[in-house]
Amino acid sequence: MLHRAAGMSLLVTVAVVLGASASFRADVADALREIARPIEKVDDLAPMLKKLEDRRHVLLGEASHGTREYYLWRAAISRMLIEEGRANFIAVEGDWDAALHVHRYVTHHEEAAGSAREALEKFTRWPSWLWANEEMIDLVEWLREFNAEREGDDRVGFFGIDIYGYEASLQEGPKKAGLLDEALTDAVEEGFSCFAPYAGDPQSYALAVAREGVDCSGGIDRALETLREDSETWREKDREKYLFVKQHVMVVRSAEAHFRAAIRQDAESWNVRAHHFFETYRRLIDYYGEEARGIVWAHNTHIGDARATRMGDMGMVNIGQLARRHYGAEHVAAIGFGTVRGTVIAALQWDGERQTMTIPDPLPGTLEAAFDRINQSKAMFWMEEAGEKEALSHRIGHRAVGVTYNPRHEAQGNFVPTLWPERYDAFIFFRETEALRALEKSNEVTE
Repeated sequence: MLHRAAGMSLLVTVAVVLGASASFRADVADALREIARPIEKVDDLAPMLKKLEDRRHVLLGEASHGTREYYLWRAAISRMLIEEGRANFIAVEGDWDAALHVHRYVTHHEEAAGSAREALEKFTRWPSWLWANEEMIDLVEWLREFNAEREGDDRVGFFGIDIYGYEASLQEGPKKAGLLDEALTDAVEEGFSCFAPYAGDPQSYALAVAREGVDCSGGIDRALETLREDSETWREKDREKYLFVKQHVMVVRSAEAHFRAAIRQDAESWNVRAHHFFETYRRLIDYYGEEARGIVWAHNTHIGDARATRMGDMGMVNIGQLARRHYGAEHVAAIGFGTVRGTVIAALQWDGERQTMTIPDPLPGTLEAAFDRINQSKAMFWMEEAGEKEALSHRIGHRAVGVTYNPRHEAQGNFVPTLWPERYDAFIFFRETEALRALEKSNEVTE
């Protein structure tokens, strides 16, 4: 199965291999100790949020997809920003169609699910635990309550910016197009007709591209052009429906390009997905208006500027880099999260059984090994202060755990060489973390 593995396998090639010969650097630990700001609770981050109040685009990262603390603290930060009127929506590294069930629930849509749990259970594609988890329930219920006395676009939304739910968009795109104009249904269906037979089997599409020269991009582009031709008319008729239809088409378009490029195993497949993340986010900003503000939840490898890692050397981009380039670095806040040790949920292979795994002690010579020496249970770091430290002025291995993970193979692919002060604007560290709790009714096998 290609799917995310096409992009994540490329990350292994940019990860540093650290063995027993890698030595601990006391100067790195000393530098971190000097600039660490101890924190105990989320309220302690108020000075950080105050300092970043002019940043309209807040990107909240995570060192792994299966860690409880990252979700809880990102939720708390998001609530603080929303309460201060500093966010119109939350955009997550999840499927567009599945996230719409959460969006409908929090915005009091007439077709909304009956509870946050029911809405989150719509995230059924593996790995469903990214969003179908217990930690998300309180945020979703709080957001619905927050929106109760608001109307229309004043309600804070919730959206997915990923491409892997393209099968749902193949089905829903034509249906939603018909709500704008019945003629659009035929145009979208025809545009999807070449790619639709490969739904659920991107490997077969990639092989058809390689062996037979198949290219389904033309039909999808024609469907998109049809939408664009009368865009003003559709927007005037129903701005929200137009956004949703166009996004379904864009999901299919990006998925097709992603899988077509995946066969080459170069940066292009990763970059198609990264550009889709950013363009979806930018589309949402434009939808909410000139002064709109947004929050993104995604992995550190997506929100931390790729140019500060070996990813950039290989021509890979990400949403952090694209946002800084498009909006200006002074308007973007990229906040990374990391840990030294604890437990995490992940799988040994793509589509594999979810497991609770123990994160091993960090390898010598890595940032995480230095974090372990600063004698703080939690701390926050400003990158402008980190940039003044000579010990942090070179690339250092920085842990990244994906949805597939094998703790026994840490040295072979889980530390990305990183120029830390340039990758983020701020960083939040936990000495020890716990595994995320998947919803009990998730489609996946529980331990």
